[in-house]
Amino acid sequence: PDKVLQNFTRIIKNIPFPSLWYRELTDKSFYNSFLRLCEFNQKSVDLFAEDAELHEYYISRNIFEKVTKAGCSEYAIKKLLFILSTQFTEGKINSNKFGEILQANLIEKIKGTGEEVIPQGTEYFIAGLGSFGTGEMNFSSDIDLLFIVKDPALQFELQKPFQSLLLKLKKTLKPFETDSRLRPEGKSGQLVWDLISYENYLTNRARVWELQSLCKLKFIAGDKDLFNKFKKLVIKRISLENGENIRKEIKAMRKKLIPVGAMNQMKIINLKRATGGILDIEFSIQFLMLIKPKLFGMLLKSGPEERITKLIPEEKDIIGNYNYLKDIILRNQCIFSSSGYLFKENEKENITYKKDLHNILQTNNKLFNKIMGN
Repeated sequence: PDKVLQNFTRIIKNIPFPSLWYRELTDKSFYNSFLRLCEFNQKSVDLFAEDAELHEYYISRNIFEKVTKAGCSEYAIKKLLFILSTQFTEGKINSNKFGEILQANLIEKIKGTGEEVIPQGTEYFIAGLGSFGTGEMNFSSDIDLLFIVKDPALQFELQKPFQSLLLKLKKTLKPFETDSRLRPEGKSGQLVWDLISYENYLTNRARVWELQSLCKLKFIAGDKDLFNKFKKLVIKRISLENGENIRKEIKAMRKKLIPVGAMNQMKIINLKRATGGILDIEFSIQFLMLIKPKLFGMLLKSGPEERITKLIPEEKDIIGNYNYLKDIILRNQCIFSSSGYLFKENEKENITYKKDLHNILQTNNKLFNKIMGN
């Protein structure tokens, strides 16, 4: 109740004509929706409490209009986040739709900025990686980009234009962090790579965790033919990797990422990294993609549900588990205006709900152990 009142007054005190809101809130359905926002979506409240444009957008009921991937490019990122988080709280969209629409909006902004900054005639492509690449975005997501050019002779000459592009995207795509940290050699490496240099890197120095990151590769902008050549190089490299080495490296990496220490005692669960969390499913799928190079290229265009269906059709519950965890993560971020994956269990929470969560984590971990041979 305190939170509802605090958010209610925070919004109303910044409205120049509260009588207009008083009149609109006599609509019981709209009034209840507004109270739900104040109680269960601190993220939306923080986005629009002092924003006159978003006040108007909300009270006009435009906030409840359907947003599609095809029609979302016109929205500023802040406005789109406000719309999507509000509709998510209202149950009009799920976490999958949230991520897909957000990804589509960001792709159009990256395309437009690339056309403005990169010299005409340049043969290049921009690819997305991480949760941005797969469209599984939430408020904690980064925008990980990869820049590849065709001509080795222009590789160093084009560093400056692409640096300008990255700097501009960092400003344009706020509040998301935009980076190219998953490129070869990481932050110490050059920003732009040509196809030949990248092939040499893949062949001689790329490690299994880097191949894992390429499981989330997505074409964003530029020359699609060049991207397809790049994809063939990746598949060729994967086909050379020993299956047992992939298993060993993924198991070791997963072990490193499991939280230890005080969080367990405080009943705080990292829904991404904890045993049975999102990573157990993602690493299982990535392992199966990497040991099946022929399927790898086909599955790059697929979302998590299709990947799970094709790779482990007998594990029908895993899709539901995966979506359940993603929904909890996004709901938690909306309620507390957070941007992470930490979920604190409350002693007063519904026992059935807690049991469901722990059963899901246990099932996910069993799947990981089964696939990885633990």
